[in-house]
Amino acid sequence: MKFSFRIFITFLLGSFILCHYAMAQENETINVGMSAAFSGPAKQLGINMRKGVEAYFTKINDKGGINGKKLKLISIDDSYEPTYAASNVYKMINNYGVVSFIGNVGTPTAKAATPLTLENKILYYAPFSGSSILRPFDDKDFLIKSRNSREYETNRYIINFRASYAQETEKIIENLLQSGINPYEIAIFTQDDSYGFEGYRGAVNALESRGYVNTKDIPYGTYQRNSLDIEDGLVEILNSRRNIRAVVIVGSYKPVAKFIKFAKKLIPNAVFINVSFVGCLPLAALLDGSTNEVFVSQVVPHFDSDLPIVKEYKADLTKYFPDSKPDFVSLEGYISAYIFVEGLKNSGGDFTSDGIINGIQKIDFDNLDLGFDLSIDEFDHQLSDNVWITRIEGDTCKEISWEEFREETENMTATGSNTK
Repeated sequence: MKFSFRIFITFLLGSFILCHYAMAQENETINVGMSAAFSGPAKQLGINMRKGVEAYFTKINDKGGINGKKLKLISIDDSYEPTYAASNVYKMINNYGVVSFIGNVGTPTAKAATPLTLENKILYYAPFSGSSILRPFDDKDFLIKSRNSREYETNRYIINFRASYAQETEKIIENLLQSGINPYEIAIFTQDDSYGFEGYRGAVNALESRGYVNTKDIPYGTYQRNSLDIEDGLVEILNSRRNIRAVVIVGSYKPVAKFIKFAKKLIPNAVFINVSFVGCLPLAALLDGSTNEVFVSQVVPHFDSDLPIVKEYKADLTKYFPDSKPDFVSLEGYISAYIFVEGLKNSGGDFTSDGIINGIQKIDFDNLDLGFDLSIDEFDHQLSDNVWITRIEGDTCKEISWEEFREETENMTATGSNTK
Protein backbone atom coordinates (compact mmCIF):
# COMPACT_ATOMS: atom_id res chain seq x y z
CA MET A 1 0.00 0.00 0.00
CA LYS A 2 2.81 2.39 0.95
CA PHE A 3 4.64 1.59 -2.28
CA SER A 4 1.51 2.14 -4.33
CA PHE A 5 0.77 5.42 -2.57
CA ARG A 6 4.33 6.60 -3.23
CA ILE A 7 3.97 5.76 -6.91
CA PHE A 8 0.63 7.59 -6.99
CA ILE A 9 2.12 10.74 -5.41
CA THR A 10 5.10 10.60 -7.75
CA PHE A 11 2.75 10.27 -10.70
CA LEU A 12 0.70 13.28 -9.53
CA LEU A 13 3.78 15.44 -9.02
CA GLY A 14 5.12 14.44 -12.40
CA SER A 15 1.82 15.21 -14.06
CA PHE A 16 1.65 18.58 -12.30
CA ILE A 17 5.14 19.52 -13.47
CA LEU A 18 4.49 18.35 -17.02
CA CYS A 19 1.19 20.23 -17.10
CA HIS A 20 2.78 23.46 -15.98
CA TYR A 21 5.66 22.96 -18.38
CA ALA A 22 3.18 22.47 -21.22
CA MET A 23 1.25 25.55 -20.19
CA ALA A 24 4.47 27.56 -20.09
CA GLN A 25 5.37 26.31 -23.55
CA GLU A 26 1.93 27.20 -24.89
CA ASN A 27 1.90 30.59 -23.20
CA GLU A 28 4.09 32.45 -25.65
CA THR A 29 2.28 35.73 -25.02
CA ILE A 30 2.03 38.23 -22.20
CA ASN A 31 -1.71 38.78 -21.96
CA VAL A 32 -2.80 42.30 -21.01
CA GLY A 33 -6.47 43.28 -20.64
CA MET A 34 -8.47 46.37 -21.50
CA SER A 35 -12.15 46.98 -20.74
CA ALA A 36 -13.33 50.17 -22.37
CA ALA A 37 -16.13 51.77 -24.37
CA PHE A 38 -15.91 50.65 -28.00
CA SER A 39 -19.58 51.43 -28.57
CA GLY A 40 -21.96 54.10 -27.32
CA PRO A 41 -21.52 57.86 -26.80
CA ALA A 42 -17.98 57.53 -25.38
CA LYS A 43 -16.68 54.97 -27.88
CA GLN A 44 -13.98 57.19 -29.43
CA LEU A 45 -12.22 57.33 -26.07
CA GLY A 46 -11.91 53.56 -25.87
CA ILE A 47 -11.11 53.13 -29.56
CA ASN A 48 -8.33 55.71 -29.49
CA MET A 49 -6.91 54.49 -26.18
CA ARG A 50 -6.66 51.00 -27.68
CA LYS A 51 -4.97 52.31 -30.83
CA GLY A 52 -2.25 54.00 -28.79
CA VAL A 53 -1.54 50.88 -26.73
CA GLU A 54 -1.66 48.57 -29.75
CA ALA A 55 0.66 50.80 -31.78
CA TYR A 56 3.41 50.48 -29.18
CA PHE A 57 2.76 46.82 -28.40
CA THR A 58 2.90 45.97 -32.11
CA LYS A 59 6.18 47.84 -32.45
CA ILE A 60 7.68 45.81 -29.61
CA ASN A 61 6.32 42.55 -31.06
CA ASP A 62 7.86 43.38 -34.44
CA LYS A 63 11.20 43.58 -32.64
CA GLY A 64 10.75 40.12 -31.11
CA GLY A 65 8.71 40.94 -28.03
CA ILE A 66 9.97 40.79 -24.46
CA ASN A 67 12.32 37.85 -23.83
CA GLY A 68 10.81 36.20 -26.88
CA LYS A 69 7.24 36.59 -25.63
CA LYS A 70 4.77 38.66 -27.64
CA LEU A 71 2.48 41.21 -26.05
CA LYS A 72 -1.21 40.45 -26.56
CA LEU A 73 -3.83 43.08 -25.81
CA ILE A 74 -7.21 41.52 -25.05
CA SER A 75 -9.87 44.23 -25.27
CA ILE A 76 -13.59 43.87 -24.58
CA ASP A 77 -16.32 46.48 -25.00
CA ASP A 78 -18.08 47.65 -21.83
CA SER A 79 -20.03 50.52 -23.47
CA TYR A 80 -18.95 52.68 -20.50
CA GLU A 81 -21.30 50.69 -18.23
CA PRO A 82 -20.06 49.49 -14.81
CA THR A 83 -21.84 46.11 -14.90
CA TYR A 84 -20.26 45.20 -18.23
CA ALA A 85 -16.85 46.40 -17.04
CA ALA A 86 -16.96 44.14 -13.98
CA SER A 87 -18.00 41.17 -16.12
CA ASN A 88 -15.22 41.85 -18.62
CA VAL A 89 -12.57 42.10 -15.93
CA TYR A 90 -13.73 38.84 -14.31
CA LYS A 91 -13.63 37.09 -17.67
CA MET A 92 -10.17 38.36 -18.58
CA ILE A 93 -8.69 37.36 -15.22
CA ASN A 94 -10.24 33.89 -15.10
CA ASN A 95 -10.51 32.90 -18.77
CA TYR A 96 -7.61 34.73 -20.40
CA GLY A 97 -5.07 34.89 -17.58
CA VAL A 98 -4.21 38.56 -18.03
CA VAL A 99 -1.22 39.71 -15.98
CA SER A 100 -2.37 43.33 -15.92
CA PHE A 101 -4.98 45.73 -17.21
CA ILE A 102 -4.03 48.84 -19.15
CA GLY A 103 -6.00 51.90 -20.23
CA ASN A 104 -9.44 50.91 -18.90
CA VAL A 105 -11.73 53.86 -19.56
CA GLY A 106 -13.83 55.67 -16.97
CA THR A 107 -14.50 56.28 -13.29
CA PRO A 108 -17.84 54.45 -12.82
CA THR A 109 -16.39 51.45 -14.64
CA ALA A 110 -13.23 51.56 -12.50
CA LYS A 111 -15.39 51.64 -9.37
CA ALA A 112 -16.96 48.34 -10.48
CA ALA A 113 -13.78 46.70 -11.79
CA THR A 114 -11.11 47.45 -9.20
CA PRO A 115 -12.57 45.30 -6.38
CA LEU A 116 -12.02 42.31 -8.69
CA THR A 117 -8.49 43.30 -9.70
CA LEU A 118 -7.50 43.96 -6.09
CA GLU A 119 -8.99 40.68 -4.89
CA ASN A 120 -6.90 38.83 -7.48
CA LYS A 121 -3.82 41.06 -7.02
CA ILE A 122 -3.85 42.06 -10.69
CA LEU A 123 -2.31 45.39 -11.68
CA TYR A 124 -4.80 48.09 -12.76
CA TYR A 125 -2.44 50.24 -14.79
CA ALA A 126 -2.87 53.66 -16.43
CA PRO A 127 -6.69 53.83 -16.41
CA PHE A 128 -8.20 56.66 -18.45
CA SER A 129 -9.58 58.34 -15.33
CA GLY A 130 -8.45 60.96 -12.85
CA SER A 131 -10.69 59.72 -10.05
CA SER A 132 -9.74 59.77 -6.38
CA ILE A 133 -11.01 56.18 -6.03
CA LEU A 134 -7.88 55.24 -7.99
CA ARG A 135 -5.72 57.50 -5.81
CA PRO A 136 -7.06 56.85 -2.33
CA PHE A 137 -3.92 57.11 -0.21
CA ASP A 138 -1.83 60.28 -0.11
CA ASP A 139 -0.49 59.64 3.40
CA LYS A 140 2.91 58.04 2.77
CA ASP A 141 3.71 57.82 6.49
CA PHE A 142 0.61 55.68 6.98
CA LEU A 143 1.50 53.39 4.07
CA ILE A 144 5.11 53.01 5.23
CA LYS A 145 3.91 51.82 8.64
CA SER A 146 1.17 49.61 7.16
CA ARG A 147 2.76 47.42 4.50
CA ASN A 148 0.57 44.48 5.50
CA SER A 149 -2.64 46.49 5.37
CA ARG A 150 -5.45 46.46 2.81
CA GLU A 151 -4.70 50.13 2.13
CA TYR A 152 -1.10 49.39 1.18
CA GLU A 153 -2.21 46.55 -1.10
CA THR A 154 -4.79 48.79 -2.78
CA ASN A 155 -2.12 51.40 -3.43
CA ARG A 156 0.32 48.79 -4.77
CA TYR A 157 -1.95 47.25 -7.40
CA ILE A 158 -3.13 50.53 -8.95
CA ILE A 159 -0.67 52.65 -10.95
CA ASN A 160 -1.94 55.84 -12.58
CA PHE A 161 -0.26 57.63 -15.44
CA ARG A 162 -2.31 60.83 -15.66
CA ALA A 163 -2.88 63.74 -13.30
CA SER A 164 -6.04 63.54 -11.20
CA TYR A 165 -9.33 65.33 -11.80
CA ALA A 166 -8.60 67.26 -8.60
CA GLN A 167 -5.37 68.53 -10.16
CA GLU A 168 -7.10 69.41 -13.43
CA THR A 169 -9.94 71.32 -11.76
CA GLU A 170 -7.50 73.00 -9.35
CA LYS A 171 -5.53 74.31 -12.33
CA ILE A 172 -8.71 75.40 -14.10
CA ILE A 173 -10.10 77.30 -11.10
CA GLU A 174 -6.73 78.89 -10.34
CA ASN A 175 -6.46 80.31 -13.85
CA LEU A 176 -10.11 81.35 -14.12
CA LEU A 177 -9.74 83.43 -10.96
CA GLN A 178 -6.44 84.89 -12.17
CA SER A 179 -8.16 85.93 -15.40
CA GLY A 180 -10.48 88.20 -13.38
CA ILE A 181 -13.50 85.93 -13.08
CA ASN A 182 -15.07 85.89 -9.62
CA PRO A 183 -16.14 82.65 -7.86
CA TYR A 184 -19.84 83.61 -8.06
CA GLU A 185 -19.49 83.94 -11.86
CA ILE A 186 -18.56 80.25 -12.27
CA ALA A 187 -21.04 77.44 -13.00
CA ILE A 188 -20.42 73.68 -13.13
CA PHE A 189 -21.98 71.11 -15.46
CA THR A 190 -21.18 67.41 -15.01
CA GLN A 191 -22.17 63.85 -15.72
CA ASP A 192 -24.46 62.55 -12.96
CA ASP A 193 -22.22 59.81 -11.55
CA SER A 194 -18.96 59.26 -9.68
CA TYR A 195 -16.90 60.77 -12.53
CA GLY A 196 -18.96 63.95 -12.65
CA PHE A 197 -19.06 64.30 -8.89
CA GLU A 198 -15.25 63.93 -8.75
CA GLY A 199 -14.92 66.93 -11.03
CA TYR A 200 -17.54 68.90 -9.12
CA ARG A 201 -15.82 68.26 -5.79
CA GLY A 202 -12.45 69.16 -7.30
CA ALA A 203 -13.72 72.54 -8.46
CA VAL A 204 -15.51 73.19 -5.17
CA ASN A 205 -12.44 72.25 -3.13
CA ALA A 206 -10.30 74.57 -5.25
CA LEU A 207 -12.69 77.46 -4.57
CA GLU A 208 -12.99 76.68 -0.86
CA SER A 209 -9.20 76.51 -0.48
CA ARG A 210 -9.14 80.10 -1.73
CA GLY A 211 -11.62 81.29 0.86
CA TYR A 212 -14.89 81.07 -1.07
CA VAL A 213 -17.41 79.82 1.51
CA ASN A 214 -20.64 79.86 -0.52
CA THR A 215 -19.85 76.88 -2.74
CA LYS A 216 -23.26 75.31 -2.08
CA ASP A 217 -24.72 78.20 -4.10
CA ILE A 218 -22.64 77.51 -7.22
CA PRO A 219 -24.95 76.98 -10.22
CA TYR A 220 -24.70 73.26 -10.88
CA GLY A 221 -26.37 71.09 -13.53
CA THR A 222 -26.01 67.43 -14.49
CA TYR A 223 -26.97 64.92 -17.18
CA GLN A 224 -27.32 61.14 -17.02
CA ARG A 225 -24.38 59.02 -18.25
CA ASN A 226 -24.74 57.61 -21.78
CA SER A 227 -27.56 60.02 -22.59
CA LEU A 228 -27.91 63.36 -24.38
CA ASP A 229 -30.49 64.71 -21.93
CA ILE A 230 -28.70 67.92 -21.01
CA GLU A 231 -31.72 70.24 -20.93
CA ASP A 232 -32.62 69.91 -17.25
CA GLY A 233 -29.03 70.50 -16.21
CA LEU A 234 -28.83 73.61 -18.34
CA VAL A 235 -32.07 74.91 -16.83
CA GLU A 236 -30.65 74.37 -13.32
CA ILE A 237 -27.74 76.63 -14.21
CA LEU A 238 -29.93 79.27 -15.87
CA ASN A 239 -32.29 79.34 -12.89
CA SER A 240 -29.48 80.74 -10.75
CA ARG A 241 -29.96 84.04 -12.64
CA ARG A 242 -26.30 84.83 -12.14
CA ASN A 243 -23.94 86.62 -14.50
CA ILE A 244 -22.07 83.46 -15.52
CA ARG A 245 -18.73 84.04 -17.21
CA ALA A 246 -17.30 80.50 -17.06
CA VAL A 247 -18.71 76.99 -17.04
CA VAL A 248 -16.49 74.14 -15.81
CA ILE A 249 -17.59 70.92 -17.57
CA VAL A 250 -16.96 67.31 -16.57
CA GLY A 251 -18.53 64.98 -19.13
CA SER A 252 -18.09 63.06 -22.39
CA TYR A 253 -17.98 64.61 -25.83
CA LYS A 254 -21.47 63.95 -27.25
CA PRO A 255 -23.63 65.37 -24.44
CA VAL A 256 -21.07 68.11 -23.79
CA ALA A 257 -21.21 69.24 -27.42
CA LYS A 258 -24.99 69.47 -27.24
CA PHE A 259 -24.79 71.37 -23.94
CA ILE A 260 -22.30 73.90 -25.31
CA LYS A 261 -24.33 74.51 -28.48
CA PHE A 262 -27.41 75.27 -26.38
CA ALA A 263 -25.65 77.13 -23.58
CA LYS A 264 -23.62 79.52 -25.70
CA LYS A 265 -26.85 81.00 -27.03
CA LEU A 266 -28.30 81.43 -23.54
CA ILE A 267 -25.07 82.39 -21.73
CA PRO A 268 -23.44 84.52 -24.42
CA ASN A 269 -20.69 86.04 -22.29
CA ALA A 270 -19.06 82.87 -21.03
CA VAL A 271 -16.20 80.48 -21.70
CA PHE A 272 -16.55 76.71 -21.42
CA ILE A 273 -13.65 74.71 -20.04
CA ASN A 274 -13.60 70.90 -19.93
CA VAL A 275 -11.44 68.34 -18.16
CA SER A 276 -9.40 66.05 -20.41
CA PHE A 277 -11.71 63.01 -20.31
CA VAL A 278 -14.16 64.77 -22.63
CA GLY A 279 -12.01 63.98 -25.66
CA CYS A 280 -10.92 67.23 -27.31
CA LEU A 281 -10.93 66.21 -30.98
CA PRO A 282 -14.27 64.33 -30.89
CA LEU A 283 -15.74 67.38 -29.13
CA ALA A 284 -14.27 69.74 -31.71
CA ALA A 285 -15.72 67.65 -34.56
CA LEU A 286 -19.21 67.82 -33.04
CA LEU A 287 -19.02 71.56 -32.45
CA ASP A 288 -18.46 72.05 -36.21
CA GLY A 289 -16.32 75.14 -35.72
CA SER A 290 -19.36 76.97 -34.39
CA THR A 291 -17.67 78.33 -31.27
CA ASN A 292 -14.27 79.60 -30.23
CA GLU A 293 -14.77 79.93 -26.48
CA VAL A 294 -14.21 76.26 -25.58
CA PHE A 295 -11.11 75.04 -23.78
CA VAL A 296 -9.96 71.57 -22.69
CA SER A 297 -7.32 70.77 -20.08
CA GLN A 298 -4.91 67.97 -21.05
CA VAL A 299 -2.81 65.46 -19.13
CA VAL A 300 -0.39 64.66 -21.98
CA PRO A 301 1.64 67.01 -24.19
CA HIS A 302 0.11 68.21 -27.43
CA PHE A 303 0.22 65.64 -30.23
CA ASP A 304 1.95 68.19 -32.48
CA SER A 305 4.76 68.97 -30.03
CA ASP A 306 8.43 68.32 -30.85
CA LEU A 307 9.02 65.98 -27.92
CA PRO A 308 10.85 62.75 -28.90
CA ILE A 309 8.11 60.49 -27.50
CA VAL A 310 5.45 62.38 -29.48
CA LYS A 311 7.42 62.09 -32.71
CA GLU A 312 7.83 58.35 -32.09
CA TYR A 313 4.11 58.03 -31.39
CA LYS A 314 3.10 59.80 -34.60
CA ALA A 315 5.44 57.66 -36.69
CA ASP A 316 4.09 54.44 -35.19
CA LEU A 317 0.45 55.54 -35.40
CA THR A 318 0.97 56.26 -39.11
CA LYS A 319 2.68 52.90 -39.58
CA TYR A 320 0.17 50.70 -37.77
CA PHE A 321 -3.02 52.76 -38.13
CA PRO A 322 -2.49 54.73 -41.36
CA ASP A 323 -6.09 55.93 -41.47
CA SER A 324 -5.97 57.41 -37.96
CA LYS A 325 -5.07 60.96 -36.98
CA PRO A 326 -3.00 61.77 -33.89
CA ASP A 327 -4.94 62.83 -30.81
CA PHE A 328 -4.51 63.18 -27.05
CA VAL A 329 -6.21 59.91 -26.13
CA SER A 330 -4.19 57.58 -28.34
CA LEU A 331 -1.04 59.50 -27.30
CA GLU A 332 -1.89 58.78 -23.66
CA GLY A 333 -2.35 55.10 -24.52
CA TYR A 334 0.98 55.05 -26.37
CA ILE A 335 2.98 56.69 -23.57
CA SER A 336 1.32 54.43 -21.00
CA ALA A 337 2.25 51.37 -23.06
CA TYR A 338 5.81 52.66 -23.44
CA ILE A 339 6.24 52.88 -19.66
CA PHE A 340 4.54 49.50 -19.19
CA VAL A 341 7.05 47.86 -21.51
CA GLU A 342 9.93 49.51 -19.66
CA GLY A 343 8.51 47.91 -16.52
CA LEU A 344 8.46 44.51 -18.23
CA LYS A 345 12.10 44.96 -19.24
CA ASN A 346 13.01 45.77 -15.63
CA SER A 347 11.05 42.82 -14.21
CA GLY A 348 13.83 40.28 -14.59
CA GLY A 349 11.50 38.00 -16.54
CA ASP A 350 8.84 38.02 -13.84
CA PHE A 351 5.82 38.89 -15.96
CA THR A 352 3.35 38.70 -13.09
CA SER A 353 1.63 41.80 -11.75
CA ASP A 354 4.14 41.98 -8.90
CA GLY A 355 7.06 41.67 -11.28
CA ILE A 356 5.69 44.41 -13.53
CA ILE A 357 4.99 46.73 -10.57
CA ASN A 358 8.53 46.22 -9.27
CA GLY A 359 9.87 46.84 -12.77
CA ILE A 360 7.95 50.10 -13.23
CA GLN A 361 9.13 51.30 -9.82
CA LYS A 362 12.74 50.75 -10.96
CA ILE A 363 12.44 52.97 -14.06
CA ASP A 364 14.95 55.82 -14.25
CA PHE A 365 12.82 58.44 -16.00
CA ASP A 366 15.78 60.81 -16.40
CA ASN A 367 17.21 58.38 -18.97
CA LEU A 368 14.00 58.02 -21.00
CA ASP A 369 14.13 61.52 -22.52
CA LEU A 370 10.35 61.94 -22.58
CA GLY A 371 10.57 65.72 -22.36
CA PHE A 372 8.31 66.12 -19.32
CA ASP A 373 8.54 65.10 -15.68
CA LEU A 374 7.44 61.66 -14.49
CA SER A 375 8.21 59.85 -11.24
CA ILE A 376 7.11 56.86 -9.17
CA ASP A 377 8.09 55.12 -5.97
CA GLU A 378 6.69 52.41 -3.73
CA PHE A 379 4.07 54.74 -2.28
CA ASP A 380 3.45 57.40 -4.93
CA HIS A 381 1.74 55.49 -7.73
CA GLN A 382 0.82 58.41 -9.99
CA LEU A 383 3.41 58.94 -12.69
CA SER A 384 2.49 62.45 -13.89
CA ASP A 385 1.26 65.65 -12.24
CA ASN A 386 1.31 67.68 -15.47
CA VAL A 387 -1.74 69.63 -16.69
CA TRP A 388 -1.69 71.46 -20.03
CA ILE A 389 -4.39 73.60 -21.70
CA THR A 390 -5.80 73.70 -25.25
CA ARG A 391 -8.42 75.75 -27.09
CA ILE A 392 -10.79 74.31 -29.69
CA GLU A 393 -10.22 76.02 -33.01
CA GLY A 394 -12.29 74.74 -35.91
CA ASP A 395 -12.01 70.95 -35.98
CA THR A 396 -8.79 70.79 -33.97
CA CYS A 397 -7.35 71.65 -30.57
CA LYS A 398 -4.70 74.33 -30.43
CA GLU A 399 -1.98 74.24 -27.83
CA ILE A 400 -1.83 77.41 -25.74
CA SER A 401 -0.14 78.38 -22.49
CA TRP A 402 -2.00 79.00 -19.26
CA GLU A 403 -1.00 82.65 -19.60
CA GLU A 404 -2.64 82.78 -23.02
CA PHE A 405 -5.70 81.09 -21.56
CA ARG A 406 -5.99 83.80 -18.89
CA GLU A 407 -5.63 86.59 -21.46
CA GLU A 408 -8.15 85.08 -23.89
CA THR A 409 -10.64 84.36 -21.11
CA GLU A 410 -10.39 87.89 -19.79
CA ASN A 411 -10.94 89.35 -23.26
CA MET A 412 -13.87 87.06 -24.12
CA THR A 413 -15.79 87.53 -20.89
CA ALA A 414 -14.98 91.18 -20.21
CA THR A 415 -16.04 92.52 -23.61
CA GLY A 416 -19.25 90.51 -23.84
CA SER A 417 -18.45 89.50 -27.40
CA ASN A 418 -16.84 86.03 -27.50
CA THR A 419 -14.73 86.98 -30.50
CA LYS A 420 -11.02 87.46 -30.93
